[in-house]
Amino acid sequence: MSSGISGILEGIMNRCRVIDEDGGREEKAQRITEDRKSREFKSTGVPKLIYGLIGGEGFSPSDIQRDVSRLLDSGALHTILLGVPGTGKSVAAAVELRERGGRWVNSVDWCATSDWDQCRAPYLRSGLLVVDDVGIEPDKASYKLGHLVFHRHAEARQTIYTTNLTRSQLIERYDERVISRWREGIGESSVVDFKKVLRPKRGA
Repeated sequence: MSSGISGILEGIMNRCRVIDEDGGREEKAQRITEDRKSREFKSTGVPKLIYGLIGGEGFSPSDIQRDVSRLLDSGALHTILLGVPGTGKSVAAAVELRERGGRWVNSVDWCATSDWDQCRAPYLRSGLLVVDDVGIEPDKASYKLGHLVFHRHAEARQTIYTTNLTRSQLIERYDERVISRWREGIGESSVVDFKKVLRPKRGA
Protein backbone atom coordinates (compact mmCIF):
# COMPACT_ATOMS: atom_id res chain seq x y z
CA MET A 1 0.00 0.00 0.00
CA SER A 2 2.75 2.42 0.98
CA SER A 3 4.67 1.76 -2.24
CA GLY A 4 1.50 2.47 -4.23
CA ILE A 5 0.94 5.76 -2.43
CA SER A 6 4.60 6.63 -2.89
CA GLY A 7 4.29 6.02 -6.62
CA ILE A 8 1.21 8.21 -6.84
CA LEU A 9 2.93 11.03 -4.93
CA GLU A 10 6.00 10.77 -7.13
CA GLY A 11 3.81 10.98 -10.23
CA ILE A 12 2.05 14.09 -8.90
CA MET A 13 5.39 15.73 -8.08
CA ASN A 14 6.72 14.97 -11.57
CA ARG A 15 3.64 16.50 -13.15
CA CYS A 16 4.02 19.57 -10.93
CA ARG A 17 7.63 19.95 -12.06
CA VAL A 18 6.55 19.76 -15.71
CA ILE A 19 3.86 22.38 -15.13
CA ASP A 20 6.35 24.61 -13.29
CA GLU A 21 8.86 24.28 -16.12
CA ASP A 22 6.21 25.07 -18.71
CA GLY A 23 5.11 28.09 -16.70
CA GLY A 24 8.71 29.25 -16.42
CA ARG A 25 9.20 28.99 -20.17
CA GLU A 26 6.00 30.92 -20.84
CA GLU A 27 6.99 33.64 -18.39
CA LYS A 28 10.44 33.92 -19.96
CA ALA A 29 8.94 34.11 -23.46
CA GLN A 30 6.54 36.82 -22.29
CA ARG A 31 9.41 38.83 -20.78
CA ILE A 32 11.36 38.55 -24.04
CA THR A 33 8.31 39.73 -26.00
CA GLU A 34 7.75 42.67 -23.65
CA ASP A 35 11.43 43.65 -23.78
CA ARG A 36 11.36 43.57 -27.59
CA LYS A 37 8.15 45.61 -27.68
CA SER A 38 9.67 48.13 -25.25
CA ARG A 39 12.82 48.52 -27.39
CA GLU A 40 10.77 48.92 -30.56
CA PHE A 41 8.51 51.48 -28.88
CA LYS A 42 11.50 53.49 -27.70
CA SER A 43 12.87 53.56 -31.26
CA THR A 44 9.68 55.10 -32.70
CA GLY A 45 10.77 58.60 -31.70
CA VAL A 46 8.23 58.96 -28.88
CA PRO A 47 9.33 61.66 -26.39
CA LYS A 48 11.22 60.41 -23.34
CA LEU A 49 8.64 61.82 -20.92
CA ILE A 50 5.81 59.87 -22.52
CA TYR A 51 7.94 56.75 -22.86
CA GLY A 52 8.65 56.97 -19.15
CA LEU A 53 4.92 57.04 -18.42
CA ILE A 54 3.81 54.06 -20.50
CA GLY A 55 6.93 52.28 -21.71
CA GLY A 56 7.10 49.80 -18.85
CA GLU A 57 4.76 47.38 -17.12
CA GLY A 58 1.74 48.37 -15.07
CA PHE A 59 0.29 51.08 -17.32
CA SER A 60 -3.51 50.95 -17.57
CA PRO A 61 -5.10 52.82 -20.52
CA SER A 62 -8.12 55.02 -19.78
CA ASP A 63 -11.55 54.50 -21.35
CA ILE A 64 -11.00 57.30 -23.86
CA GLN A 65 -7.66 55.79 -24.85
CA ARG A 66 -9.46 52.53 -25.53
CA ASP A 67 -11.92 54.50 -27.71
CA VAL A 68 -8.97 55.60 -29.85
CA SER A 69 -7.91 51.97 -30.21
CA ARG A 70 -11.38 50.96 -31.36
CA LEU A 71 -11.34 53.69 -34.02
CA LEU A 72 -8.07 52.39 -35.44
CA ASP A 73 -9.39 48.83 -35.35
CA SER A 74 -12.37 50.02 -37.38
CA GLY A 75 -10.01 51.15 -40.15
CA ALA A 76 -10.08 54.95 -39.76
CA LEU A 77 -7.26 56.47 -41.80
CA HIS A 78 -7.14 59.78 -39.94
CA THR A 79 -7.84 59.98 -36.21
CA ILE A 80 -7.71 63.48 -34.75
CA LEU A 81 -7.39 63.93 -30.98
CA LEU A 82 -8.59 67.35 -29.86
CA GLY A 83 -8.24 68.99 -26.47
CA VAL A 84 -6.41 71.51 -24.33
CA PRO A 85 -2.97 70.60 -22.95
CA GLY A 86 -2.96 67.96 -20.22
CA THR A 87 -5.97 65.97 -21.38
CA GLY A 88 -4.00 62.86 -22.37
CA LYS A 89 -4.01 63.12 -26.17
CA SER A 90 -0.33 62.36 -26.66
CA VAL A 91 -0.41 59.53 -24.15
CA ALA A 92 -3.38 57.95 -25.94
CA ALA A 93 -1.55 58.19 -29.26
CA ALA A 94 1.59 56.70 -27.72
CA VAL A 95 -0.36 53.75 -26.33
CA GLU A 96 -1.39 52.84 -29.89
CA LEU A 97 2.17 53.25 -31.10
CA ARG A 98 3.42 50.92 -28.39
CA GLU A 99 0.91 48.24 -29.33
CA ARG A 100 0.95 48.58 -33.12
CA GLY A 101 4.41 49.89 -33.95
CA GLY A 102 5.13 52.83 -36.25
CA ARG A 103 6.74 56.24 -35.91
CA TRP A 104 6.27 59.47 -33.96
CA VAL A 105 6.97 63.00 -35.15
CA ASN A 106 6.20 66.44 -33.76
CA SER A 107 4.60 68.73 -36.34
CA VAL A 108 7.25 71.42 -35.72
CA ASP A 109 10.09 68.94 -36.31
CA TRP A 110 8.38 67.62 -39.43
CA CYS A 111 8.01 71.09 -40.90
CA ALA A 112 11.32 72.58 -39.70
CA THR A 113 13.94 70.15 -41.01
CA SER A 114 16.21 71.72 -43.62
CA ASP A 115 16.73 68.37 -45.33
CA TRP A 116 13.02 67.72 -45.56
CA ASP A 117 12.92 65.89 -48.90
CA GLN A 118 15.48 63.33 -47.75
CA CYS A 119 14.14 62.85 -44.21
CA ARG A 120 10.44 62.46 -44.98
CA ALA A 121 10.42 58.95 -46.48
CA PRO A 122 10.34 56.90 -43.21
CA TYR A 123 7.36 58.91 -42.00
CA LEU A 124 5.47 58.68 -45.26
CA ARG A 125 5.94 54.89 -45.38
CA SER A 126 5.32 54.11 -41.72
CA GLY A 127 2.37 51.79 -41.07
CA LEU A 128 1.06 53.96 -38.22
CA LEU A 129 2.26 57.51 -37.74
CA VAL A 130 1.59 59.86 -34.84
CA VAL A 131 1.84 63.56 -35.66
CA ASP A 132 1.92 65.40 -32.35
CA ASP A 133 0.99 69.04 -31.67
CA VAL A 134 -0.59 69.81 -35.03
CA GLY A 135 -1.16 73.54 -35.29
CA ILE A 136 1.96 74.86 -33.57
CA GLU A 137 4.14 74.68 -36.69
CA PRO A 138 4.82 78.02 -38.46
CA ASP A 139 2.08 79.07 -40.87
CA LYS A 140 4.51 79.27 -43.78
CA ALA A 141 5.53 75.64 -43.25
CA SER A 142 2.04 74.17 -42.94
CA TYR A 143 2.14 73.06 -46.58
CA LYS A 144 4.60 70.36 -45.48
CA LEU A 145 1.96 68.96 -43.14
CA GLY A 146 -0.44 69.05 -46.06
CA HIS A 147 1.96 66.97 -48.13
CA LEU A 148 2.08 64.41 -45.34
CA VAL A 149 -1.72 64.24 -45.14
CA PHE A 150 -2.09 63.89 -48.94
CA HIS A 151 0.51 61.15 -49.24
CA ARG A 152 -0.67 59.02 -46.36
CA HIS A 153 -4.29 59.37 -47.43
CA ALA A 154 -3.43 58.24 -50.96
CA GLU A 155 -1.48 55.26 -49.58
CA ALA A 156 -4.29 54.40 -47.10
CA ARG A 157 -1.90 54.57 -44.12
CA GLN A 158 -3.33 55.24 -40.68
CA THR A 159 -2.33 58.47 -38.94
CA ILE A 160 -3.11 59.91 -35.52
CA TYR A 161 -2.95 63.69 -35.12
CA THR A 162 -2.97 65.42 -31.73
CA THR A 163 -3.84 69.09 -31.50
CA ASN A 164 -4.81 71.79 -29.03
CA LEU A 165 -6.92 73.45 -31.72
CA THR A 166 -10.70 73.16 -31.93
CA ARG A 167 -12.47 71.83 -35.02
CA SER A 168 -13.28 75.36 -36.21
CA GLN A 169 -9.66 76.45 -35.69
CA LEU A 170 -8.40 73.51 -37.74
CA ILE A 171 -10.75 74.42 -40.59
CA GLU A 172 -9.63 78.06 -40.41
CA ARG A 173 -5.90 77.22 -40.32
CA TYR A 174 -5.49 74.54 -42.98
CA ASP A 175 -6.02 74.43 -46.71
CA GLU A 176 -9.39 73.12 -47.84
CA ARG A 177 -7.65 70.19 -49.55
CA VAL A 178 -6.20 69.07 -46.20
CA ILE A 179 -9.58 69.37 -44.50
CA SER A 180 -11.16 67.43 -47.37
CA ARG A 181 -8.73 64.52 -46.95
CA TRP A 182 -9.33 64.47 -43.22
CA ARG A 183 -13.08 64.41 -43.75
CA GLU A 184 -12.85 61.61 -46.32
CA GLY A 185 -10.65 59.51 -44.07
CA ILE A 186 -12.23 60.03 -40.67
CA GLY A 187 -15.92 60.70 -40.55
CA GLU A 188 -17.39 62.51 -37.58
CA SER A 189 -16.81 59.57 -35.23
CA SER A 190 -13.03 59.61 -35.71
CA VAL A 191 -12.53 63.00 -34.09
CA VAL A 192 -12.01 62.37 -30.37
CA ASP A 193 -12.53 65.33 -28.05
CA PHE A 194 -10.44 65.05 -24.86
CA LYS A 195 -12.37 67.32 -22.52
CA LYS A 196 -11.02 66.37 -19.12
CA VAL A 197 -7.45 66.58 -17.85
CA LEU A 198 -6.25 63.00 -17.42
CA ARG A 199 -3.58 61.44 -15.26
CA PRO A 200 -2.08 58.19 -16.54
CA LYS A 201 -3.03 55.23 -14.33
CA ARG A 202 -0.66 52.59 -13.10
CA GLY A 203 -1.36 49.19 -11.68
CA ALA A 204 -4.38 47.83 -13.55
